[in-house]
Amino acid sequence: MGYSREVGFDEDTIREILANLKKKEANPRKYQLDPLSHYIRCRKTLVVWVIEVCEVLGLSNTTAFHATNLMDRVFESPDLNQRARKQQFQLIAMCCILIAAKFNEIEEKLPSMHDLNELAAGTYTVDLFRRLELSMLTFLKWEVTCVTPACYLKHYLNKSATGVAQIDSTVHRVVVLLLGLALQDETYICVPPSLLCAAAIHCARALVRQLAGGYCLNMDVWSYELQSITGYSVQDLASCHNTLLQNYQKFEMDQQPKQNADMDEDEAMVVENFLEDEPRINFTDSPPTPNCLHSS
Repeated sequence: MGYSREVGFDEDTIREILANLKKKEANPRKYQLDPLSHYIRCRKTLVVWVIEVCEVLGLSNTTAFHATNLMDRVFESPDLNQRARKQQFQLIAMCCILIAAKFNEIEEKLPSMHDLNELAAGTYTVDLFRRLELSMLTFLKWEVTCVTPACYLKHYLNKSATGVAQIDSTVHRVVVLLLGLALQDETYICVPPSLLCAAAIHCARALVRQLAGGYCLNMDVWSYELQSITGYSVQDLASCHNTLLQNYQKFEMDQQPKQNADMDEDEAMVVENFLEDEPRINFTDSPPTPNCLHSS
């Protein structure tokens, strides 16, 4: 998944955009996800599947994060956390992707219900898609906008740019990896999106500086420009940076013996496609009905 740079926005406009995003995230909704629920047990695999589908369809990071946000909200419904309803998870995830794409993608990139159903081996009917989509929107009271780390990504990365293509592309790949790993972990749900995005960039720049050695010794891990545009100091980012670093180190250990301090092209492919070998949920049970959502 990629991100698109805004063209033609001056500094004041970008700062106004970021200020408005931060206002929206200032009063986060309180999630009521049961840590013992079936959804939480399957959430990582579901999120991996959402990211994979977005990769296959050429959708953006913003759509993947938005779809996951919608999925977390929909699965607050206690009815969906009954063991007998686990077969509904894939269809709900696909509807979340569809709704998110309508908000974030240009018309030419919008996936159709047929496109999504092909990725589910034609398990569902278009009519079922439509009815469940309407049921979900009703459950969400049509409040489907959200702020995610991906909303900040292009703006923060623009300020992170060093002008050295190899460094900037590697930082970009590692940031996407770190945010992808965080997206799979429900403990990050309540972390402010701007903070999580800033911490991912800080962590990625620190990792790239360490791995590249003297090649980028002159690169500040957290420049004045980054602190200014994000509003976060190194101290503000420390706790989140540490957990992201732990996630990265665990990921690297899981990838053994795929280790290369220079992050060559082979590793770059691993970074970009790190979700390929994740386990899948077995979605072989009967499809759900759209009356499974209740707002109680």
